[in-house]
Amino acid sequence: MADGADLIDIYAEEEFIQESEFAAEQVDLYDDVLAVPAISSSHVESNRNSSALEPTSPVQSTSPMSNNKTPEVLYHSGRNRVSMYIGNFSWWTTDQQLLALIRSVGIKDHVEIKFAENRANGQSKGFAEVILSSESSMNLILEHLPQKKLNGKKLDVRPANRQNLSFFEALSRKSETPSIPCYSAHQITCPTHFH
Repeated sequence: MADGADLIDIYAEEEFIQESEFAAEQVDLYDDVLAVPAISSSHVESNRNSSALEPTSPVQSTSPMSNNKTPEVLYHSGRNRVSMYIGNFSWWTTDQQLLALIRSVGIKDHVEIKFAENRANGQSKGFAEVILSSESSMNLILEHLPQKKLNGKKLDVRPANRQNLSFFEALSRKSETPSIPCYSAHQITCPTHFH
């Protein structure tokens, strides 16, 4: 018994059997989660219209059209989110100032503000993404906020899309261009900074 040849791995077969059993259970588990039954568009639309009244937890419902006995699980987040960009403010503008201005227009919704920041120094680029919980609030802001001023600057308000993001990014790069001292003999014709 002192030899290594007498040692037997008594668990070799059991581990092999357990691994195959677990693999089969995991496949079944993931198949159940990933399998999504087809839902008719009218069923989705009716659920979408009633989602404001439903809680944020998962809702189980069975489709009246299907004869399957497995229930469909439909997840509703319970909130629609719309976003927009508000820009043309100074880098020292705070989220409290921006939120107070939004509230002054009559918005009572939950508001998220995400400032666009310069990676090099962490300063605001002069615009922010504002996320609201209703489209009517966004329309109210689009209508009334452009007439308001924040720290002496008239705000630019636009819906969130790639084109408007590019616009605000370009505007921030333009305003970040530092003043360049002029070393020309003709001080009158030499620009002091680029716009």
